[in-house]
Amino acid sequence: MRDTRSCEHLSWNDDYSPETEETALIRTAIVERGLRTREAVANAVAEELFRRDCRRTSYMDGFGFFRHWYVRGVERLLDRLEGTAVSVERVP
Repeated sequence: MRDTRSCEHLSWNDDYSPETEETALIRTAIVERGLRTREAVANAVAEELFRRDCRRTSYMDGFGFFRHWYVRGVERLLDRLEGTAVSVERVP
């Protein structure tokens, strides 16, 4: 069975002010970069957070092994923001 959540179109609620760096990155991905799908937004934000943390450490630390955790964390944040900061349009 296909995961239809990856095809959802996201839009930002202009009345919501981002309270965290992660939420601000989600807003930037949707509003400024024009990303619309949950998958595209999650991957873009996860990549930015991953690069930020890699700059603070080193690829030699084995840090890259955990990159997929970033995507999952952003997906959970999108779930929490749904209905307040992010509106979701189900696409058939």
